[in-house]
Amino acid sequence: MTDDDSSKRALLLTTTPRVGEVLELMETAGITPVATLLQRRQKPDTSTYLGSGKLKEAAELKERVGAEMVVVNGVLKPNQFFNLSEVLGGEVYDKIKLILEIFRERVGSREASLQVEMMELTYELPILKEYVHRGKLKEHPGFLAGGEYRIDYYVRRARRRMARLRRELKAIE
Repeated sequence: MTDDDSSKRALLLTTTPRVGEVLELMETAGITPVATLLQRRQKPDTSTYLGSGKLKEAAELKERVGAEMVVVNGVLKPNQFFNLSEVLGGEVYDKIKLILEIFRERVGSREASLQVEMMELTYELPILKEYVHRGKLKEHPGFLAGGEYRIDYYVRRARRRMARLRRELKAIE
């Protein structure tokens, strides 16, 4: 792996020492791992993937090595995405997001482009819903207002885009 100017610098978080697959995915996506943090666990923490002590260590390590993003060697749940991005800041990728990034970079035809966009929206919708849930816990659209939350707009927009993509894909078939 080369550390050129175009690659993003990432902190790799893992609960298993087997990281070969995720390192290959990172290389293919143009992401350079600058540090790896291992916490041996049977199962990842349900809210943050890592335990609270390792999470603090991850935040310090990310800052120290100058990582722009975090890559997790696993598949994250929406609440884990939210919590990791809150604590660590920056972009958070899991294996699925890495694979979607690779697909997006290498897409060839119009049909493939639509399919990749559809997969991305399908993948991101539960994460958006988590942000909606969290947003409704914290903010209010206005004093005694019937206004909507900004994030609701994004969810509606994503659903409309998915419906349009389905129609376009059906027309291509």
